[in-house]
Amino acid sequence: MMKKIILAVMVLIVFSTSACKKEYESIGLPASKIDGVVARWVLTDFVITDKATIVEEKMDMTDFFSSNASLPNIVFTISGTDTTYACDTTGLPFNVFGTTTGKWKFDDINFPTKILLIPANGDATLEFNLLAPIRTVDNSLKISKSINCNGNAAFTYDLSFNRSVN
Repeated sequence: MMKKIILAVMVLIVFSTSACKKEYESIGLPASKIDGVVARWVLTDFVITDKATIVEEKMDMTDFFSSNASLPNIVFTISGTDTTYACDTTGLPFNVFGTTTGKWKFDDINFPTKILLIPANGDATLEFNLLAPIRTVDNSLKISKSINCNGNAAFTYDLSFNRSVN
């Protein structure tokens, strides 16, 4: 009799645990990072972080640009396999991109951590670290550019942009 009770309890445990198995639904393909960055981006925040001091200091420099008729902006486009960018820096006191046109690419297409700008004039490639994911549903682009001195980061430009045209 005891064997039958133990067997019945075991069967109940097996059926109850298998009945509670969580089923996962497909959420579809991951959003394309390349499609996510293709847009016109307008500067909303510009912060300089001093990395050379013991305690990092931040200075908001957004007002430095907001007094102009237009804010710094960049347009990322794709035509076939060709990627291009164009910056509008007309009348701005400082070009945070260092260039106005060229090609762009991610450091890794599937898991990007940087946007690389390759200037059309042959200047050195510029690296901007991605500070947040960028997908087609994201309306902000957050990037950072390190300025090095003797191989160490002296300060960073932390830039936030809003999507203007998709």
